[in-house]
Amino acid sequence: MPSGLPAQSPIDITFRLNEEGRLEMTAVEITDDRKISVSIETSSVIQGEELEEAKARSQNLVVS
Repeated sequence: MPSGLPAQSPIDITFRLNEEGRLEMTAVEITDDRKISVSIETSSVIQGEELEEAKARSQNLVVS
């Protein structure tokens, strides 16, 4: 995020693992709508039943 950002500034962070196994992260500083995006290549990717189970588990996650 930009330098000089005040403490406790609201930031919305999104994580997405795409079909190619890349982890895409986007952070948006809410007040001024400043955005940064990063894409990371992962070395191993879950697929099939293991992926579906992970998706089901993620529905119960709460971040505060």
